[in-house]
Amino acid sequence: MQSSGTGGDSSEYEETVLNAFLRAADRFSGAGTGMETYKIETFDLLTDPDFANPAFLGRDKGVKVSIVYNSSPSVLEDTNWAHLSDASTIAYEMYDSTAGSDTGYVTVSYMFADKKSPRFQTSLTAEEAKRFNGDWTEDNYLPLPAWSAVTIDSSANIVPYENIDTIVPAVQGIDSISSDAISSGSVTDEYDLYISKDNLEGLLGRYSTEMQDHIQKISGYSTDSDFTGMADASEQMMIQAAEIEDEITHLPIAPQYADVADNFLEGVRNYQYAGSYFWYGATFTEIDPIKTGNTYVQKGFSNNNNALEALDMQTIETAVFELPNGKLFPDAIYMYENHVYPDSKKKNDISVKFSSLSYSRMYTLKQDDKNEKNVAGYGYKYVFPVIEIHHLGFRGGGSSRDMIITTPPDQKDFTIIYNGEEYKSITPPPPPTSVENWIRQPILNQPDIPIIR
Repeated sequence: MQSSGTGGDSSEYEETVLNAFLRAADRFSGAGTGMETYKIETFDLLTDPDFANPAFLGRDKGVKVSIVYNSSPSVLEDTNWAHLSDASTIAYEMYDSTAGSDTGYVTVSYMFADKKSPRFQTSLTAEEAKRFNGDWTEDNYLPLPAWSAVTIDSSANIVPYENIDTIVPAVQGIDSISSDAISSGSVTDEYDLYISKDNLEGLLGRYSTEMQDHIQKISGYSTDSDFTGMADASEQMMIQAAEIEDEITHLPIAPQYADVADNFLEGVRNYQYAGSYFWYGATFTEIDPIKTGNTYVQKGFSNNNNALEALDMQTIETAVFELPNGKLFPDAIYMYENHVYPDSKKKNDISVKFSSLSYSRMYTLKQDDKNEKNVAGYGYKYVFPVIEIHHLGFRGGGSSRDMIITTPPDQKDFTIIYNGEEYKSITPPPPPTSVENWIRQPILNQPDIPIIR
């Protein structure tokens, strides 16, 4: 990794900024984990009150961090959360350092090595950073609406997933996250007019119906255990909910309807939260996030219905979200589970157990006293599940030959399910020492456990 942009002899400010960045890099957990190189630039800012940007709070320095990262990010690394969490870590360390009192803004850009424009860029001014006070710590991150500016390449297909469990905590109300995430209240348009009640009713009614349609579509995929379809539909709901929020926050809302709009906006934000949980649960085939997403759906319905009732409009019918029944892969063997079955002659009981697994970036094959080292590609690892096959007992009858199991399951009979994707077992010739099966998958920064079918 390299740093540039500070010039010959670095000033004390630049050295402090660099050290803050290096502390942040040690705690990267998202897109930054794929960092290959970086560049840090500092800029002098105008401080004359007649020309300076007031959001910089009269401070005379700005910082831009450009990160060049792995062009094959894993699923979670290519989300809003992954980019924002590490950008938050960088901004937090810089504003919390002794350079913070001189810093007017921090900008973080992510790009691929062969590109000149960033895929994801976010900025946080000193004014916005100051708003969070003690709520922003090194253990949480700023979600997208909290930043002063965010630019995302529309062709990058970055998933708008946010990790709701680790965002900066907010008090009740949509305005607690961002000053932009609240209706415009008494602000009028260019003609000194507010949006009419009829037009407001039309918008809120239409958007309520559209959000319910999204929920019904996601629910249908969930019922059919179509997790790819469910993840895609959840992503579309998150995108539209964000677009609705952006539109409503910029409407000239009459003061008497400001509370109505704010309540509706809170419902829209709950739909975004639900979409994040649904997307995660569908992508990684985990049912608990899907259940949590359903609670946010109910909150969203409640918020939106309260807004509609305040306008004397017909409320939407609260849909019952259909959750997958039982395990997401009911015919699979999960960690430490046994599958018992009789052999083809119905004379013996056999047990297959998924007993353990290990991970490695490298393994060595031994053949003819020679070692062959195999190293996973950048961003990948080898996963070694261990399958135990036991003879539980002879049922009786027949000859003694019937007590011998001649056809244990072959490796090709197993399918490995990892992060919701299915992979056939592969054994490289010759088999690696003490390992029967392996697959290769992108590294993810959470305890993902494959299952066997």
